[in-house]
Amino acid sequence: MSCATAGSNASVQHPATLPHLTGPGSVRVQKDVSTITSQPAVFNLDSSPTLSSGEPVFISKSGFLIEASINGNQSEIYKRMRPSANWTYVGSIPGVAVQLDFDTLDSGFALVGSSLFSANSLYSTSDGGRQWSLISTGNYVQMHFFDSRDGLAVTNPPVGLGLEPGILITVDGGHRWIRASGSALPQIGLIQSPYASFSFVSNEVGWLALGGQPGAGSQEKWLLKTLDGGQSWSLVAVTPGFSSSTTTAAITPALTMGGYLAQVRFVSYLVGYMALEEGPPGAVLKTLDGGIHWKQQQVLPVNNFRSTNIAQIAPNTLYGGIAVTDFGSIWNQAKPGEAWKEVYPPYRAVSVSYGSGNLDVITEQGRVFAFGSDLSFAPKFLGNLGFKTEAINAVSNGVIVITSNPIDTWKSGKAWTKIPIPTGWQLNGGLFLSKSVGLVAQRLLNSALEATINGGHSWTLVPLPFVPFSLDPLSATDWWVIGEVSGPLEPNPYKKNVRVSTYSLYHTANAGRSWSEYETNWGSGTGLFGVKFYSSAVGYVWTQNAIFVTTNGGITFVSHQLPENQVIPNPSSLAVGSAGRAWIVSDSYPVFETKDFGANWSAVG
Repeated sequence: MSCATAGSNASVQHPATLPHLTGPGSVRVQKDVSTITSQPAVFNLDSSPTLSSGEPVFISKSGFLIEASINGNQSEIYKRMRPSANWTYVGSIPGVAVQLDFDTLDSGFALVGSSLFSANSLYSTSDGGRQWSLISTGNYVQMHFFDSRDGLAVTNPPVGLGLEPGILITVDGGHRWIRASGSALPQIGLIQSPYASFSFVSNEVGWLALGGQPGAGSQEKWLLKTLDGGQSWSLVAVTPGFSSSTTTAAITPALTMGGYLAQVRFVSYLVGYMALEEGPPGAVLKTLDGGIHWKQQQVLPVNNFRSTNIAQIAPNTLYGGIAVTDFGSIWNQAKPGEAWKEVYPPYRAVSVSYGSGNLDVITEQGRVFAFGSDLSFAPKFLGNLGFKTEAINAVSNGVIVITSNPIDTWKSGKAWTKIPIPTGWQLNGGLFLSKSVGLVAQRLLNSALEATINGGHSWTLVPLPFVPFSLDPLSATDWWVIGEVSGPLEPNPYKKNVRVSTYSLYHTANAGRSWSEYETNWGSGTGLFGVKFYSSAVGYVWTQNAIFVTTNGGITFVSHQLPENQVIPNPSSLAVGSAGRAWIVSDSYPVFETKDFGANWSAVG
């Protein structure tokens, strides 16, 4: 069958060096694959914190930022001296940092617990986060310090004491706390750490925003105000429908139910801002009367490919406005009235490839970057191919990018050109070994692949006994594939009987005439997600949260679990090199490299 494509003479043919198969090749099951569970993979973030959703970020009035990234059983502390500067690793705290609060660049506090929703320890630092000391333990929710000694905190008292959540006050840096006598919070119930926020404009005047139990994008919210440094509090604004026996004053239902409370920040006695996760994209609430009335104000673009929901905002710093989104982007408005610009991260890579000594990546927006052989330098921008990119392939003196429709190729020093494919093809991933040899899957859920050995001038249809999900050619005839097989219909209480799909590792040495299936407990639900071999001996397969490494051609695999904040998002998000080297991109920034077959990973680029 010959199908011309616009601007090309591509055809579907059957070159003599590839067999013409009339049906899928047979599968010989190989059941004796051994999997050895090793230590979880260790990631060194270096100067590139994750800024994952929920991880605490503190923005000072002067414009420096402090961030805590969860890495295993500790929180790593990073600082950024201004919005456009680089992150610097400072130190670490054992446990999960829930909140950070700094009154100077050197003096600060951290609430730490076992999860982002609870804190039971207060730590302090006097050297900018390099070293931390445990100060006290308690049922802390949120805290604010005016200086190194004077501060206050929201507390959830132990169950069974008959006490409502309230305010604690300290005058000795958090060693001892006294419950403020007039600080009972009005029938709010249990308060969780992510949904509480202090903001003070002086040592006496401040606000406390609280959010109730979140659900389906909605949440009750309360705003309280103090005029005496936290000794007593009065309700200022609530969401519609709130009533309390502890207050008789008429409270304006000025706060929206939509979105989850992330932060309140006042810049004067009258002007304040409220950030809402899962609220209006790129917008905050703003008040001009001390919190009584609130209106939505658009700050960032509604859509920037990723969510622009604002988690933290500091409108007036020495470096202008600073905003952090719940997806970990930092935005800066250098001067009032100017456009906000995204200043971090520089890219988010979704696909990576290594070949001929060079490393290349594609970002989520279809931008192509080449690192070259020296990964210590910033990558070179090669072009923008749009949102529909599937995979990148580093080949000798160039790059091949597979998109959902055309295949684009770049040769050093020249413009992008297209590899011809037949009209009507919709590609669902693939991989090129060189400028000549490549495999692609065309048409979603089709039990076949297309192979070329002449750079796409002709293609050979290869029927398969499974649906191809991840393709990896080692030569024109030696291929590794992750394949999907649908099981029998199974009863389901929520809808009609469904089929459960499993993903397994397959190998052929004869271009699909016959296949070996590598069976073992891959340990992740329905099975594997991607495959990439460097040689006949060394290769990786992976799920979204674990990697499996073989150095003997698949006879045994060593597994490493990935940290919770590191995932491998698609079949082209891992590349393999020689001498134990490999690279991962996790739909984020930066690229991570291992030099010991996946045990330890360091940030590059």
